[in-house]
Amino acid sequence: MNKLKTRRLSSLLATFACMFAICVAGFAADAAAVPVAVADTASETILVEPVAGAAPAVQQHFFVGLQPHHKLYVQGYLIDTLHFAYNSYGFIAWSMQSARRNLKENLFGEQLKQLDHFITQTIGMAELTIRLTPDSDGLPEIKQQFEALSRAVKLMLEESQVLSDSKEPGAKVIESGKIHEQVGKAIPALFDKLQNSLQQQASASRQIDLGE
Repeated sequence: MNKLKTRRLSSLLATFACMFAICVAGFAADAAAVPVAVADTASETILVEPVAGAAPAVQQHFFVGLQPHHKLYVQGYLIDTLHFAYNSYGFIAWSMQSARRNLKENLFGEQLKQLDHFITQTIGMAELTIRLTPDSDGLPEIKQQFEALSRAVKLMLEESQVLSDSKEPGAKVIESGKIHEQVGKAIPALFDKLQNSLQQQASASRQIDLGE
């Protein structure tokens, strides 16, 4: 009788042990999918750790316009282009004077139209650069000189299309020449401003490299 009771008791204990193992395994599986709460005894607050396997946060990128060194590259290009357009106007004006042309003949109209188109396109590029640059210091001044030179070319073109027996330059040609002269005087100041900006940029880059 005692042996029978011992066998039944052993069987019952084995059943309880098996059920307990199954419950523990299920609890462990559920706990792995739930955030773990960690008690912070120092601050008496509860910190919830992130769930394992969560999707990483997506990094957002925002367009901030042209960087300072890119802006200086474009600024230098615009100044060089302004100088080229200024010299082109001067060459056409010199050619017109040297040819001693009859004002009834529009010998240089196509050259003036091409120069006007080129200046108009460059003004559009300057406007776009100003919009894309948070700090556009120096660019608006270049754009203003392009606009002045464009007006000088248009005046010359208008005067060349007017039929006249006079061999003396008209009022529009005289005004055009004055504007062209003013643009020429402004170009060195634009170069100096660019050089100062380049030196400041180089100094800032050197400080970053040295960790100052």
